[in-house]
Amino acid sequence: MAVKEDLGTSIFYKMWKSSNIDPKKLNLVSHTFSMDSFINGQVDGVQIYITDQLFELAQKKIKFNIIDANSYGVDFYDLMSITTKKLTRDNPQLIQKFKDATKKGWEYALNNKEEIVSLILRKYNTQNKSEDALLFEANRLENFILPKQYRLGELDKNKLKKIALVHLEMGNISQINDIDNYIFSFKNFDRNLNFTIEEKNYLNKKELLKICTIPYKISINNKNFYKSIDVKLIEDISKKLNIKHEIIKTKSYNQSIQYTKDGICDILSITRATKKRLEILNIAQPFIAQPLVMVTNGDVLFVDNFTKLKNKTIAISHEHLAIKTINKMYPNLKIVEVESPQDGLKLVKKGLVFGFVDIPISISHHIKQLGLLDLKIVGNLEIISGVSMASTKKEPILASILEKSMNLISEDYLTALINE
Repeated sequence: MAVKEDLGTSIFYKMWKSSNIDPKKLNLVSHTFSMDSFINGQVDGVQIYITDQLFELAQKKIKFNIIDANSYGVDFYDLMSITTKKLTRDNPQLIQKFKDATKKGWEYALNNKEEIVSLILRKYNTQNKSEDALLFEANRLENFILPKQYRLGELDKNKLKKIALVHLEMGNISQINDIDNYIFSFKNFDRNLNFTIEEKNYLNKKELLKICTIPYKISINNKNFYKSIDVKLIEDISKKLNIKHEIIKTKSYNQSIQYTKDGICDILSITRATKKRLEILNIAQPFIAQPLVMVTNGDVLFVDNFTKLKNKTIAISHEHLAIKTINKMYPNLKIVEVESPQDGLKLVKKGLVFGFVDIPISISHHIKQLGLLDLKIVGNLEIISGVSMASTKKEPILASILEKSMNLISEDYLTALINE
């Protein structure tokens, strides 16, 4: 008893060939997805998932032999996620996030088997399996996955080559191409960005990228000794695009925005997508999306629930998109809008406000910049905020180039830059 279409697949190919069996001559019974026909002796063999269906046989003390395709030199992946080349080109960041989320899901399921079994029993038990059966399957799956020996979600190129050789032998393919072409990886930050002819012509003519940023930070002899993540990204993007870049000095962040609007600067290295800025700038997708956190003086230990804070005043940058959300979620907090993160942190240091709110990467940078190392992050407001790069609307082609460049930035890549 088996699924007819499965018997001709590469998984069974080696098994039939080594045993001189013609699957077309087998007396095939359509699969009922029940073990009853096998238990009652109505079929001599049944196609099963070894991770779960053996439980029923063991419970009923039915004697059986396992004929495992792996014993015949077939070591195939079973379930794989596949996408299109177009999506990997257009939105690789989405694919990486899907991979990360899937991996986290598997990790959680393997580390919390009893909880997941309970969830299945409550909501998803369409096969009416018992708790013991589901736990049996969970443990069997872990034995096959071997998460302590192999990284979850990773593809082995040598294994894929062996699979390809089987398909070559079966006549399903005429040649074996470079396996790397079929494996999605965010390590390819330097891969071909698939620019259009128009974009390539623009880059060939562009000699210098003029960059505006938050006015320059701490300097010694006009040299930066703390380099922020956005500037590191600009350096790497410029290198990838094979264009020199120059940081344009400005007196204020508002002047940096105005310079980018006017085309004096090509790119604003860091910004948030406010309604006003979207009207005057081409803003790329966020390269960092982090939860808003609060920083306070060191005598505050930890805030586990911000709804419990009563009559506390907090500071936040005046154009921050999250102001309305904070007001709605935490009406008990009084908000003071400040011109810059530096102003907010200074108010905290002087004890004029209870805390300052921003994303961790921004807070860490400005604490280092101001030398306020006695301030500390005390809690998460459970509100996600993102920071992006922007380009002048006078250069629409540059906006497309910047978006494609940002698409190839992974969380691992950002983490490496932050920790440099």
